Amino acid sequence: MKSILVVIVLMFHSVGLLAQRDNPLFFIVTTINKAEGYEDNGLLLLYSDHVISCFTNEINKELPCATVNNMKNIAAALSHDRDRVLLTGEPGYFEEIARAIGADYLINIGITSDGKITGFSASMARTSNGKSVAKKTVLGQGNDEHKLDDIEKFAKDFVAELVKLQLCPFVGKLTMITERTSDEIHERGNRCGKDNSGYFRGTIKNSYMYIEKLDLEKKGRIKANGTLNASSVDEKMRHEVNSGCVNCWTYEGKDATGIDAANYTSSDYTEVLREEYKVDGLAPLPEGSTASNKFPAEVSIEFDIKQGTYMIVVKAVSQKGEYVKSRKVTNVTECQKDPDPDEKVTHRMIVSVKSTWGPFKGKPTDKTLQDTKTETENRKIDGGQETYTSKVNFSFSR
Repeated sequence: MKSILVVIVLMFHSVGLLAQRDNPLFFIVTTINKAEGYEDNGLLLLYSDHVISCFTNEINKELPCATVNNMKNIAAALSHDRDRVLLTGEPGYFEEIARAIGADYLINIGITSDGKITGFSASMARTSNGKSVAKKTVLGQGNDEHKLDDIEKFAKDFVAELVKLQLCPFVGKLTMITERTSDEIHERGNRCGKDNSGYFRGTIKNSYMYIEKLDLEKKGRIKANGTLNASSVDEKMRHEVNSGCVNCWTYEGKDATGIDAANYTSSDYTEVLREEYKVDGLAPLPEGSTASNKFPAEVSIEFDIKQGTYMIVVKAVSQKGEYVKSRKVTNVTECQKDPDPDEKVTHRMIVSVKSTWGPFKGKPTDKTLQDTKTETENRKIDGGQETYTSKVNFSFSR
């Protein structure tokens, strides 16, 4: 086989294509190879023109983020290298040209014929390392204009593979609300004091509440922005009432030296331990994060092509909020002369969110992905109940 013709076709920009920078550049070329002695250049050029048209139409149709650029503005810069490839037949210069114009990806469409069998191939590779990310080949008998239909299907199938790679990412809105609550109460009591004439009653109440709301707009393959609000209150209360059950110890300094057995008195003791925090807003991911980019939030879609399903992974990190931990004691007794001091500690904190949802029915070739899902769990615990509710609602489109 002998390379006789190279037609440089077009380049186009696309948002979010397998690269981290915005608007990566793609460089597309076509090559025609034919057997020695085969002279029907006209038909092969017809195939070349048609494959260019079909790929352009499919890209415009299936990759709405892509725009086609006119090659005239770089034709002069490419002419020397193009002639060099034509004369030497060294395909490595395609990569050199692509890198020279700043392209991130090279798509090479090949047409090969010996007069009896005509083949079409297309491949896409990263210009930074030459790694192939998509490839497809088809063969057909004969050379005639009916093969134009085969070219249309070939272009459609290849671009469909690019769509699966999320060349144009799904974008749109996602809302996630999570609530957790827990309430429990424990009580005990007994007779006590002199001749069991008094009584003791103890109560423990524990309550917990967490509310988190995430409103995000997916802007790219993973990048998202929006708001994160989260708050939590965890309170533990212990209440003990003694009526005629308490003996007052006798102290000398800090040392207990005795007890007045006849002095039965009463007490009412309450201790409240409380931890609470609140955050409002998103912040960039912290230094040292394993994320490929530092985004305030991330929403990624992971497709299972065989099952026809996808999972949604949501990550977010909040601004610093205020965390408060406190202890408050009320102690009413004739024995306790000095009340326990209240305690309070305040510092800053962040909330990190990571949730995985699915599977949902859908394919990367769909125009839209939209669904709502709610997870609820109610569980009995000793002295009470725990409740968990989480809901996600999203609507994405390409």
